[in-house]
Parts: sequence; structure tokens; C-alpha cells
Amino acid sequence: MFIMGTRLFLKKIIMLTKTQAIRALYGDRDGYSTTEWAEATRALLLLEREQALRREEYQRYLRSTKWRAKWQAVMKRDNNKCRFCGKKATNVHHLTYTRIFDEQPYDLVAICKDCHETLHKLDSNGG
Repeated sequence: MFIMGTRLFLKKIIMLTKTQAIRALYGDRDGYSTTEWAEATRALLLLEREQALRREEYQRYLRSTKWRAKWQAVMKRDNNKCRFCGKKATNVHHLTYTRIFDEQPYDLVAICKDCHETLHKLDSNGG
């Protein structure tokens, strides 16, 4: 049984960075019972497992002929040029992941390696 307090606690844990979540899980329990704590821990582990499976599915998709056709169409549309700096594009970047596996052409842009790395760094830092 999932207790409402545990559900709110889990939402707070999910919003934290992994390091903060580990500290929260093994540090201050903030008044939660052992049962609530165990449920939150199990839920967090299940969430991590689900995320790992989604990453595997996404990697398989990136190797598929469906993705390759989209990749080629975007590169052709953008003339193999990075939409951010104009250099030679080497990657295709998702502007949104809302339609993942069923992207529309406007969800994707050609991008060079440097700009792609910069965008992902900004994204991972909340920028």
C-alpha cells in the first residue's frame, strides 16, 4: 500500500539530484516511518530501473532504419549545416522529446558536435 505521505516524499526525492537523493535516502528521514521509508526506497529503485530500460529502448531506436531516415531528412533539409553556428553538422538534435519515437520534422535540427555538447551541458545544468 502506498501511503499519501510517502507519495509526496517520493515526488520530492525524484526532483533532487542523484547525490541529494542518496543523502536523503540514507540520511535524514525527516520523520518518516520505516515502512514509508522502505516504500519510497523501493519506488526510487523501480524508477531507476524503468529509466534504464527507456535509455536502452532509445539507444535501439537511434540504431534503427526509422531513425536513420529521419536523420538523413533533417540533414538534407538543413543542408548539413549546424542550425546554431553554421558549421558542418554531424548530429541531429531533438528540440523536444514529447513525441519521442514519432518525431515531426520540426522537432529535430542538424547540429555540429560542439553545439550539441554545449546544449546538453546547459540542459543537464538546468540552463
